Amino acid sequence: MIMFSHLQKPIAAVRIFVIGNSVNSGNKDFDEHEQRIINRFVRTMMKFSIGLILANVVAFLVPNSVAEKALGLPPLLQGLGQPMSSILRCLAITCMPLVIVPRFLTSFATVATLLLGMRAKLRMLGYRYAQILVRSRRDAEYSLGRINRDMRETSNQQMEYWSVLSALKDLVEKMFFLVHYSAIFTVGAFLFIAQHTGVNLFSASLASGAAFFLTEHFIQCRLVDTLQDEVDFISDVIYELCAKLPYSEDQHAEYVHVRSSLMIISMNTSSGVSMSCFGIFEISTLTFVDLANTAYMVLTFLISIG
Repeated sequence: MIMFSHLQKPIAAVRIFVIGNSVNSGNKDFDEHEQRIINRFVRTMMKFSIGLILANVVAFLVPNSVAEKALGLPPLLQGLGQPMSSILRCLAITCMPLVIVPRFLTSFATVATLLLGMRAKLRMLGYRYAQILVRSRRDAEYSLGRINRDMRETSNQQMEYWSVLSALKDLVEKMFFLVHYSAIFTVGAFLFIAQHTGVNLFSASLASGAAFFLTEHFIQCRLVDTLQDEVDFISDVIYELCAKLPYSEDQHAEYVHVRSSLMIISMNTSSGVSMSCFGIFEISTLTFVDLANTAYMVLTFLISIG
């Protein structure tokens, strides 16, 4: 939450860009479809988070010796008696829903929603480039001059997208650093405690918490990968457009200019969306695999010394 408070400006900049209309596909139905995907994801994420937290509250309300010991007084304060232990346990359970606030307003929810929004904007750019390619194939009157004009309009939107993407990359880098390294120890520790408490509602709650951490991490890694997927699609479309530009001798200079511009756009596009975690590693689905392996190593280490 402290990190989130220091990143208000880049978060606001990316959010304004995502909900704005400065980058669009030129097709209202396509843009609305992309917006529905974002809305559906956010609603599903909120329902899942609320359901998991409420399930944990109900599970902890069921009488259980392990849960009472875990949520009760620490050993040094056992002298205060059972009434105080029950009060502390009650407070711990009733305060659990407050976890919803940081869950929705910080790390995972914010980063995942912004990444999804930026992916939608990138898909809109891809749609615009694809339409230029389709029109150049089917419309004999779609001249080189009109291709150049549409390409410039699309590239101007892409330049605006790239300026906002730099703010998103800085935001993801800092947020992901906290999520990644806290998940390494949290997941292993949760599974270790769940194993030693046996099969009960408390251990099931800890195991579900570990699974939720892993799910969050995978979604963020996957969304970063999908940005690269969209960039690869745009590069392929631009490459094909370069190969199939209409050519005539009297427009040779303009042909060379448009072709060169497209090649420059393609090169800048293909290397612009990769994200790293402070230069330590590239954020991708492989990062999630490494996290799972490291969390397993933490678990085995705790078992060996426990």
